Amino acid sequence: MKVITVKAANVVEIEEKPVPKPGPEEFLVKNVVSGVSSGTELSLYKGTHEGFKTGRYKYPMGIGYMCAGEVVEAGNKVENVKVGDRVASTMPHAEYALLNNKSLFVKLPEGISYDDAVFITNATTAVNCLHRTAPTLGDTVAVMGQGLLGMLALQCAKTAGCKTIAIDPIEQRLNIAKEVGADFVLNPMDTDFKEKLSAANDGKKIDIVIEASGNANALKQGLGIVKTQGKLVILARHHNILPFNILGEDFFMKELNVISSSVWGPWIEESTDYLKWTYKENYKLAANLIFQKKIITKPMITHNFPYSNIKEVYELVEKQGDKVLQVILNWRSK
Repeated sequence: MKVITVKAANVVEIEEKPVPKPGPEEFLVKNVVSGVSSGTELSLYKGTHEGFKTGRYKYPMGIGYMCAGEVVEAGNKVENVKVGDRVASTMPHAEYALLNNKSLFVKLPEGISYDDAVFITNATTAVNCLHRTAPTLGDTVAVMGQGLLGMLALQCAKTAGCKTIAIDPIEQRLNIAKEVGADFVLNPMDTDFKEKLSAANDGKKIDIVIEASGNANALKQGLGIVKTQGKLVILARHHNILPFNILGEDFFMKELNVISSSVWGPWIEESTDYLKWTYKENYKLAANLIFQKKIITKPMITHNFPYSNIKEVYELVEKQGDKVLQVILNWRSK
C-alpha cells in the first residue's frame, strides 16, 4: 500500500508498505480521501513544530490526521462495524488504515460525503474551543482570522445561538465566511473598521473574541475590542514572543477572562459526571454537527489533489497559504 512519509525536514516520499492484516478486534479501511492541515501538519513537514525540541516527534514519520474511507475487512470480534461501512478516522495519510474498537473513528451516514468527513477532526478542535468559551445565548462572538479553524469555530458559535462576526484581511476568506453563515464580515485593515464593528454590535464592545490567526497584531486588536469582563479565547498557536504585554492595561482594567483552547479537549478515555466533554465526546459532537449540516463544509474546500502530488501540496500551502483552506488528497487517483 502507498504511505506518505516525511523522511526529514522538507523531505516527503510515498513509500510502498505491506497492507496490514486485521486481527480479531481490528478492521481495515481503504481510504478514499484524506485532508491536509496547513497548521500542525505543515510545521511537522518543515521541522518547525515545538514537539521536535521536546522529543515528542522525530523523523521519519507518518503524517496527517484526517481520513475517510470504506471498511474492506473486519475481525470476528469487531463491534458495530462491518465490511462496507464508510468511516472517518484520525489516521495518517495512507492508502489503508488499520483500526480497532478503541480507535477514534465514526461511521458515516447516508448523505455525508467523504469530503465532508475530512472536516470532523478539525471541527473537534472548534467544538472544544466553544466548550472552553462557554458562550450564552445571544452573545456576540468575533473570530479573528478566517482560516479553517476560524471558520469552524465561527460556525460552532452560530449553532450556539450567538451573533457572529468574521474578521480577516483577506477578501476571499471573508466571502467564504459569509457563505458558511457569518452574520457580519469585516476587514481589520479598513480605516473605518472600528465604526463598522461598533455598528455590527449595536455600539457595544464584543462579548467574546476568539483569536484564530496566530498573528500578534490580531491578538492585540482583540484585546481592544472585547468588552469589560469579556472573554478573549486563544485558539491559534503563537510561536513567537509577543511584541506587547498581553497582561497590560486592557487586560487589567477590563478584568478580562483569557482562555486557551488546545486541540480536541481533555485526553481522557471516558467522560464522567465531572468531565463530560472529553476528546472522544467532542469528536462525536463535531461529527454530528457536520452530519446535521450545522457545519457547512463544501465552501471551505479550496483544493483537491491526487495523493501523489503531496510535495506540490506542501509547497502550495507554504507559499500561497492565504489562498488555502482545506486541501483534499484523493486516494482513488494517482
